[in-house]
Amino acid sequence: MINKVNPSRLATYQVIGTVTLFILLSAAMGGYFYQSTVKHANYRLSQLAEEMLAEQKQQLGAEINSLLRQANYDISIAANLLKTSVKQHVDGAHQIASALYNDLKNTQLPVKEQQHVIKEAFRNYRFFEGRGYIFISSLPKISILLPPTPEIEGQSVEDLIDDTGKNVTEAAIEAVTSLNHSGFVEYRWYPPGQKEEMEDKISYVKLFEPWGWIFGAGDYVYEMENTLKRQFLAQMQSTLLTNGQPVIILNKNGEVLLNHKHSLPTTIIDIPNTQNTFPNFNERVKAELFYHIQTSIRDNAFFSYKTSQRHTRPDTDIIALAQTIPHWQWIVIAGLEPNATNQLIKQQSASIKQVSEKQLQEIWLTIVIVALITLIATAIFSRWLKGLLLSYENENQEQNQRLLENAQELDLAAGVFDSVTQGILITNKDNKIVKANYAFFQFTGYTEKELYNEDPESFFDKNIPVSFNRDIFPSLESRGFWQGEILQKIRTNNTTLHCAISVTARRDDHNHVKNYIITIKDISERKKHEDQLRYLADYDSLTNLPNRRYLLRRIDALIESNHGRPEKFALVFVDLDRFKAINDSLGHATGDAVLIETAKRLCSAVRENDTVVRLGGDEFILLFSPLRNIRGIQEFCDRLKNIISHPIQYNEHRFTLTTSIGLSIYPDDGDTAESLLQNADIALYESKNKGRNTYTFFNTELAEYASSRLDTEIALRDALNNNEFELFYQPQICLKTCMVVGVEALLRWKRTGGQFVSPAVFIPLAEEINIISDITNWVMDTAAKQAVAWHDRLHMWVPIAVNLSGKDIHRDLPQRLKKVQYDNDIDPKTLVLEVTEGSIINNIDVAIETLEEVREQGYSVALDDFGTGFSSLHYLSKFPIDKLKIDKSFVDNIASSPKSAAVTAAIVQVGQCLELKIVAEGVEDLQQLQVLRAMGCNIAQGYYYSKPLPADDCLQFIEREKLANQPPSLDAM
Repeated sequence: MINKVNPSRLATYQVIGTVTLFILLSAAMGGYFYQSTVKHANYRLSQLAEEMLAEQKQQLGAEINSLLRQANYDISIAANLLKTSVKQHVDGAHQIASALYNDLKNTQLPVKEQQHVIKEAFRNYRFFEGRGYIFISSLPKISILLPPTPEIEGQSVEDLIDDTGKNVTEAAIEAVTSLNHSGFVEYRWYPPGQKEEMEDKISYVKLFEPWGWIFGAGDYVYEMENTLKRQFLAQMQSTLLTNGQPVIILNKNGEVLLNHKHSLPTTIIDIPNTQNTFPNFNERVKAELFYHIQTSIRDNAFFSYKTSQRHTRPDTDIIALAQTIPHWQWIVIAGLEPNATNQLIKQQSASIKQVSEKQLQEIWLTIVIVALITLIATAIFSRWLKGLLLSYENENQEQNQRLLENAQELDLAAGVFDSVTQGILITNKDNKIVKANYAFFQFTGYTEKELYNEDPESFFDKNIPVSFNRDIFPSLESRGFWQGEILQKIRTNNTTLHCAISVTARRDDHNHVKNYIITIKDISERKKHEDQLRYLADYDSLTNLPNRRYLLRRIDALIESNHGRPEKFALVFVDLDRFKAINDSLGHATGDAVLIETAKRLCSAVRENDTVVRLGGDEFILLFSPLRNIRGIQEFCDRLKNIISHPIQYNEHRFTLTTSIGLSIYPDDGDTAESLLQNADIALYESKNKGRNTYTFFNTELAEYASSRLDTEIALRDALNNNEFELFYQPQICLKTCMVVGVEALLRWKRTGGQFVSPAVFIPLAEEINIISDITNWVMDTAAKQAVAWHDRLHMWVPIAVNLSGKDIHRDLPQRLKKVQYDNDIDPKTLVLEVTEGSIINNIDVAIETLEEVREQGYSVALDDFGTGFSSLHYLSKFPIDKLKIDKSFVDNIASSPKSAAVTAAIVQVGQCLELKIVAEGVEDLQQLQVLRAMGCNIAQGYYYSKPLPADDCLQFIEREKLANQPPSLDAM
């Protein structure tokens, strides 16, 4: 039987236990604080010593490195210092000479006496500690003044050659005859008192123009270095020795240049020879010390040793750092004496000990005071606790009664609770889980034990940040419920599910929250479909790259984030050159494979923060952000071209692609996504105009060109409907009969307002925007109608040559010609179809098949501009043609250039061998005509006969030649 504890006795037990426990804790805490205080004081002393030594090392290292950097800097500019000093003395002497000359030239003194006065003015002029002097010589290489050796004054100095073979006098003359009439001469010469070996010397010379004298002065480089060495030693002595730090400086021969506090001899024979380096140390110590010096120099590290003093003082511990001055081959060893800090540490130790004793006294006093307060508080607390226990016992009995009354009601609710198919969690007012239904256990895998008394939020994945305090509770207060989405953790497979969640609060009669009811429903399938739709809206399904919609949003975000501090980024518009040919010839499956591989290469080329987007077709955009400099994006474009040009292998096909690139830069080239895309597209178009496989940055000229081009394109699309096209005709003359045997129809475009547009501008544009076939149909139909009109007037057919674009040479060309013939009732020989090598070679098999069918219909075919394209004899023999046209570029120089004449003659001979008629274009004078006639050329056209003429003027030209009575045969063309 369990004895019931009386509340009065329980309070007494509590007081006794509390006092006993407090006494034990007080004793333990006092001992702990005592040990902790002593340990902390010892640790602080040790730490203080280490900090002081580290600070001294850092200060010494900084002072040594600063002095060595200054020394190395002075060494690097020694020659420049020497040049500056020498130049100052020579310029000063030159100014003095110029002043004397200006004073003397107005006197009656003869020139020689004037020269003598100026020369003697500098004889005793000295500088550089007496080494420096002014020398004077003349341009004819005669010594005028040489103070150290006056006996050679007046003699020739043209044979002054140093040990490198350099003529010193010639070098000086070359310097003063330069544009500045002055300059430095670097050479080698014997130092004073030495004739065995020359040393480097620098002189400065300047022309004294009135008499053609050369003023000069110089000094030896080693003298300047000696000055720098003395300055360095003095600076070391003033910086380190005044601080009382041990320091020694040795040269390459082991000689002591500076020694303070080190117990070293004044001369050391050789640093590697440890036998003579440190005579006060035994051999083992000297070897070890030299090893430490080498290691310190190599690793820039400190080392320590004990000095061997010469006097009665005990040995001293030295911590040293060794450094070198490579140019001078000096070793600098600077040290510290740790013993010097001992007195300071002792003082700190006494201070810390006093503080520690005071802290212990305060601790014990605090413990006693707390003990008294605790005894008083315990007595008060025991009386309060007695009353509390009695109250709690009564309240507990009442609560048990209420629980019994609610048991049946809870049993019924539990049955309904477990039958619901959605997951339900019930929490208490503190939002701790007290109940979960069967459905929640089933789809999450958690057990009741794992859920009980846990915060529901702990089972939500943080990728969707839902917070009860931030999101749910405020909504419950204002609306009475909350709905949203979460990622519910699944225990069984360690994954998450998208769930819809609703939360309501259950309140008592006083509107206080008793429980929270949380309902959770799995919506993962719905979210999966939504994600798929969202992905398809923002990504390209073929390459899995972001699309235009994503790009525009990304650009807008970058622009928005750049307000107030614009940061540049670039749009790189990438287009695969001639990709359409792969799609057309090998099918879309092959084209898709090429696009996928290209996308992979683009992604591998960019940085982590950059974005690769496919706009559609073979067009890609690279968002290059941030843009640090233009050079970086240029190098990237070069690298990108190289990556794209690597061959692609797909099945049995192997492709080598090139790419055209256009770039626009924010904010220079636009401040909106659309303007940046448009300007990058304009730059891309310029890259294609340049011949493709290049990149172009957008600029205002391109914008103006694009605007003009767009205006031209719009007008060109309406030109046919507005009857703005007109055909001009240039007569073709037979060189044998001198009669007109045909004309060439040349298209002209006269825009509304009377402005003519060059065919070189609008023909390529028409091909690009795919209206060239409509224009060609109009040209053939108009030429046919003109042929019929001339036939009615002249009673003969005048053959008319029309030019075809490469896009016209397709399988539908024969049908188009049949329609022209049917609509105008003409003889097929009336129209001559002119094609270029380039238009055939792009799709040679289809071109040959099409042209053969056209010839079978009775039309003649001429190969235009021969010699300017591929000019392959192999292809020429396969082309179904009747005439060969020699390009104007050969005819221009045929009378003056043997090479042009030879090429033209070869073309004529090839045409004759293939039984082709030869037509020469651009004949402008009689000499050209005579050469062509001599070569055997059949037909000529050009300004020598006539410029291109409107139809009526061309008819008058034909009638003037009286061709009506001597009609040419259609076979002559």
